[in-house]
Amino acid sequence: MAFHGNGTLVISPIRHNKIPHTPFLVRIVYPVNLIVTNVYGCSIPLDAPVTINVGLNNSADFNVDTNAGCAPLLVQFTSNNFTAVNYFWNFGDGNTSLTGSPSHNYLTGGNYTVTLIVSDVMGCADTVVKQNLIHVEQ
Repeated sequence: MAFHGNGTLVISPIRHNKIPHTPFLVRIVYPVNLIVTNVYGCSIPLDAPVTINVGLNNSADFNVDTNAGCAPLLVQFTSNNFTAVNYFWNFGDGNTSLTGSPSHNYLTGGNYTVTLIVSDVMGCADTVVKQNLIHVEQ
C-alpha cells in the first residue's frame, strides 16, 4: 500500500493469493508492504499484516421434503446454509418463520413462492426466492 503526495492510495499485497472459496467464517492475514512517500520523494517502506474477514458464502438455499399435494399440505423446509445465524422465511401465504429449518402447513389450494433470507455473524446476507415452489390442491 502506498500513499502518494497527489492523494493517490495504491494497495498492492506482497503475495497475490486468491481468497479461498469457503462456506466458513474465517480470518485471513495477508502481509502488505506499505510505502509512504512525502512530497520531496523520500520513502519509508513498512511491512504490516492486514486481516481480511471472509464471511457467509452468500449461499442461501434450501430443500423441501415435498412440494405438491392436497390441502392441508405439511412441508418441511431445510436450510442448506450451516453458517447462518439469522433466518427469515416467507412461505408465500402470509406466514413467516425465523427458525433454521421450519415446517409449515399450507391450508388452502394454490401455488406458493417461498423466500429465504439468511445472514451471518458479520451481517452479510443472502436471499433465495423459489417461484411457485409449492403446489397445493384443494
